[in-house]
This record gives sequence, structure tokens and C-alpha cells, in this order.
Amino acid sequence: LRITARRVEGEKIHFNMGFDQLKDGDTQWLCSGNISVLVDSESREILEDAVMEFQAIEEGGSEQFVFIVPSEEESAPSSQGVMQ
Repeated sequence: LRITARRVEGEKIHFNMGFDQLKDGDTQWLCSGNISVLVDSESREILEDAVMEFQAIEEGGSEQFVFIVPSEEESAPSSQGVMQ
């Protein structure tokens, strides 16, 4: 699973996820024992202390992947660019 994070419009972070193969320069983490997460060098800087969760954005709403980036000024999770 590849996760990318890019800054757009100055401060906003755009997240994407998709299936991919390991490439030169990637960082690879094994999560939950057998899930390989791939991150390129540009995304690693943004995602260094980030948390990814699967949760309802609004009460009673559909569940989505959200990213919480502690280094960002706003503490609210961003759901922009994530897969539902």
C-alpha cells in the first residue's frame, strides 16, 4: 500500500493511497505484521508522525480513512484526498 502526501495551495495537505511496488528511495514499514506501507521521500517528511485511522467523519456518516498530522496547526483530521 503506497501513501503519498503533498502540500497544495501553500499549506493544505493532499493524501492519496493505492497499491504499488517498492521503488528506489522509498521507505517501507510493516504494519500489523504483514501489511507493507510504502512512502516516498517527499511524503515521508510530511507523514513522519502522522496517524492514519478509519473512522466516521460525521456522526452517523460513512467511514473513511483520515490522517492526523500532529505537526500541523489544526488538530482536526483531514479527509481530503483519501479513499472511502
